[in-house]
Amino acid sequence: MMMNEQQPLLGEITPSFSSSSSSSVRNRGKAGAESQQQQQEQREEKLNIDNVYPHYAKVCLARCKKPDPWYIKLFEVILFVGAVSFSLYCYMFFDNVHFHTLNAYAHLGYSEAQHLVGQRYLNGIGTEKHPEKAMMWFNDAHSLIADAARKGLSEANETLKHVCSRGGCNR
Repeated sequence: MMMNEQQPLLGEITPSFSSSSSSSVRNRGKAGAESQQQQQEQREEKLNIDNVYPHYAKVCLARCKKPDPWYIKLFEVILFVGAVSFSLYCYMFFDNVHFHTLNAYAHLGYSEAQHLVGQRYLNGIGTEKHPEKAMMWFNDAHSLIADAARKGLSEANETLKHVCSRGGCNR
C-alpha cells in the first residue's frame, strides 16, 4: 500500500499554519491522548489471554482463600516424622527389615524367599537362631521346587538335581 504524502503518520503531530496558537495546542493534546489510548490498548492486548492462547489451553488455578486447618498441618508433620523415623530404622536395622520383608514374601509362596528365610533362621541373621523353623522353610521351598520340576520347568529341574546331588532330597 502506497502512503499518501499528505497523510500524517500515526502519532505524528500535523503542523498547523493557522495564526492561533490554541489550535496547535489542541492538536498536540489530541495526539497525546491518542498515543496514551494506543498505549493502553497495547497493554490490554498483552494482558488479554484470549488473543494469545486458544480456549483449551487456559487453566484455571484454584485460589486458596483460607490456610490449611490445624489438623491437616498436624497430619503433615506426623507423616514427615514417620518417614524420617522409618528411614533411620531401615538404615540402622537393615538385617531385621530385610528378614521381615523376606518373611512376607515367603508367606506369599516365593520359593527363593522361603529358602532365604530358612537361611536367616539357621544362621540367626535378622532374627534369633531357630533350626526347626529353618528346616520348615527349607521343606516348603523344596516342595515348591519339586512341584515346579514335576510340571516341567527346566530351571526347577536343574535346581532339584543340584540339591539332590548334595543329599538334600533325603526325607
